[in-house]
Amino acid sequence: MFNLIKEKLLKKQAEYEYLQDQLKATMLSLKSHNIELTDTIESLTIVREVSKITQENLSYKISEIVNTALDSIFPDKYIFEVEFVDKNNRTSAEIYLKSGEDKIDIMTSTGGGLINIVAFALRITLLSIQTQPNRKILILDEPFSCVSVDMQNKISALLQQLSTKLNIQFVIVSHTQEIISDSDNCIHITQERGVSKCT
Repeated sequence: MFNLIKEKLLKKQAEYEYLQDQLKATMLSLKSHNIELTDTIESLTIVREVSKITQENLSYKISEIVNTALDSIFPDKYIFEVEFVDKNNRTSAEIYLKSGEDKIDIMTSTGGGLINIVAFALRITLLSIQTQPNRKILILDEPFSCVSVDMQNKISALLQQLSTKLNIQFVIVSHTQEIISDSDNCIHITQERGVSKCT
């Protein structure tokens, strides 16, 4: 009987030692995971801060160029804004115009000329934020077709200003006389008997 109790006691002691070893291993693993979690949280915080700074810089750059274009054509009438918002764990950019205190949806609440100007300025912004130092060329086909005739002379001035400021060369297909007459170089293409000719 004594041997049976001794055997059970040794068995329980072995189980206890095994559980102690398991507890130590689990505690070490937990400590390691806590360190990993803390590092991950710190990394996530850094990424969010860098992301916020990047978004602010990008928002400024986009707004600067688009507002320059808008102010050239529609002085003191509209302000373009970019707002980065988190939706469903994803960041998206919402763009809109402000006129006074009114927030305007560009695509549904404005005319085609205003959309032309904003779309043009967004293309310029994309081209200007590229990291390549090469001269930038933008080819456009009737980019201001919806801008009213009385605003066309302002378009030419805007093109000159952006070309100089951002070092961008524009190649534009246009039937608009104001844009054609203010261009540095102009190639007229006509069609005679089904054949295109440059003059």
